[in-house]
Amino acid sequence: MYPRILLLAGVLLLLAWQGAWTQAPLTLDTCTQRAYRQFELQRQIDATVQATEASVDRLDKTYLPTLDLQAMSTYQNTQIEIPIGIQIPGFTPPAAPLNLNSALLTIRQWIYDGSQSHHERLVEQAAGTARVLEIEAQRLELRTSVLQLYAAILLTDQHSLILQSKRSVLDERLQEVRTAVANHVVLQSEADLLQAELVRLQQQIDELRFTRRQYVRSLARLTGTDLADTVVLEVPSAALSAATTFDERPDLRLIDQRIAEIEARKGLIDAVYLPRIGVFGDVGVGYPGYNIFDTDPAPMAKVGLTLNWHLFDWGKGSAQEQSLNLQQQVMAIRKRQLTTQVSSQAEAQRTAIEKAEALMRSDADLVRLYTSVAESYASRLRNGTITSSEYLTQLNRQQTAQADLELHKLQRLTATLNYNIMLGQ
Repeated sequence: MYPRILLLAGVLLLLAWQGAWTQAPLTLDTCTQRAYRQFELQRQIDATVQATEASVDRLDKTYLPTLDLQAMSTYQNTQIEIPIGIQIPGFTPPAAPLNLNSALLTIRQWIYDGSQSHHERLVEQAAGTARVLEIEAQRLELRTSVLQLYAAILLTDQHSLILQSKRSVLDERLQEVRTAVANHVVLQSEADLLQAELVRLQQQIDELRFTRRQYVRSLARLTGTDLADTVVLEVPSAALSAATTFDERPDLRLIDQRIAEIEARKGLIDAVYLPRIGVFGDVGVGYPGYNIFDTDPAPMAKVGLTLNWHLFDWGKGSAQEQSLNLQQQVMAIRKRQLTTQVSSQAEAQRTAIEKAEALMRSDADLVRLYTSVAESYASRLRNGTITSSEYLTQLNRQQTAQADLELHKLQRLTATLNYNIMLGQ
């Protein structure tokens, strides 16, 4: 008996947990974070940062000494000879062997490389930061897409709630009119008119349900989540950002970073034309050694100083710098254009916020007035002193005013969220 009781309790708990889980409202922040995971943006950022760090670490090691093994065996068809113009009795000029063999360990160390490795590191760091900002710009676009779908679902829900409220009111009025018809106070046509209006309302509700289903499924694909068609969305709260510039937008920061990367590349070009000074040392064995006239195996050792200086390249460096300067000018123009475009869009959102707030104040007055009129007309409809058509006209006005109020609330909320996103907040 006890196992059955425990099993029953477990099932009930599971059902309660599932019910609580399915009824939990979905938030805008949750949808946004799921979309980030769906597109693996953070994973891309982490991989990009790690790749940049690996490249910089590789460049940091250019100052470390290198150790190489060089083994060589050659054969030549002519001996090296020392020309002696006279014959010396008892003296035979030495002859070098035709086969030369050596194995050397070579160590090299740059003392000064003209800051080339330093500028290469700056270029790689600037490029890595730019790659991260590209992903951040994708994050901004994805956040905007999620907000558009989320707001569309909320707007659909609000319209549906208003229509359902209107349907409830009409159901109540229809019952009253049917009672009046039974008492021969009003004509049957008045009840038929209300019934027809109820059918039309149900059509609108059904249309909104299919529209909502489309939005929900689009949001599900965007977030990589299985969402029920009846999922409940929480209305977010938002305060207008106090920021006044677009400095936090990743797309604008990306342009600045590209300009900085180009500047770093210009520094690298200048560094290429500076002298590079290094030391080296060779140690090993040769057969023969450095004294090629001694055919016995011999140790080989050598140290020295190297100087590399790129003196002339037919103006290729100047052409590269000119090309980079032009690229910087293009980037600056692109930034001005994007700033103007975003500023215009942000101003439009500010105007939309102010417009919605102004309309909300008048909407509240209209809802109060039309509600009073509709209640009066409902009483007159019950008494048979007006027709159903006259009552529906006033009810539609009251419901339209209520719909406009809720619509303008959502418009203000959406415009506020859009404005904050445009500021990069």
